[in-house]
Amino acid sequence: MASRPRHNDTTLEAIRNMVDTTTQLVAKMRKRNARNEPSALAEFQRNHPPVFKRGYDPDGAKLWLQKLEKIFTIMECPNMQKVTLSVFMLEGEVENWWHGTQQLMMVAGEVVTWEAFQRKFLEKYFPENVRRAKETEFMYLRQGNMTVGEYAAKFEALSEYATYYQHHPDAQWKCQKFEV
Repeated sequence: MASRPRHNDTTLEAIRNMVDTTTQLVAKMRKRNARNEPSALAEFQRNHPPVFKRGYDPDGAKLWLQKLEKIFTIMECPNMQKVTLSVFMLEGEVENWWHGTQQLMMVAGEVVTWEAFQRKFLEKYFPENVRRAKETEFMYLRQGNMTVGEYAAKFEALSEYATYYQHHPDAQWKCQKFEV
């Protein structure tokens, strides 16, 4: 029986050590997270995000969003932070457009999410009529005087606008269309 208290003391000491270690780890993690929070902008800027300040440039608008998405992926950026960081990269007329759009969204009770931002941005800077024109261009695309490489590149670039392909993304249809 006398050895029992000694065993309890050892167990109690081990538990205390674990609690102390856990407390120290949690404190270090909190400190690290507190330091990292403001550095999201610095990390974002280290990836050289493009500025968007042009007016009517549908291809540039789409490319701008694609470049930002690449950066957000490597940053593992949360969706709400994506909006903040993206807006930081808007300048001039585009920045003014966003401030007005954001106010209208708030008045309408619409939540400003990353998806909502992208939708509004593309509606304004990559409108439906441009998407339809690109779909038509894809449907009438022929190799003509292009090299196979040029044709393949144009085919891939335009295929994303084909509504049929969006709903039936099978390789067979794509191959048949490519060969036409």
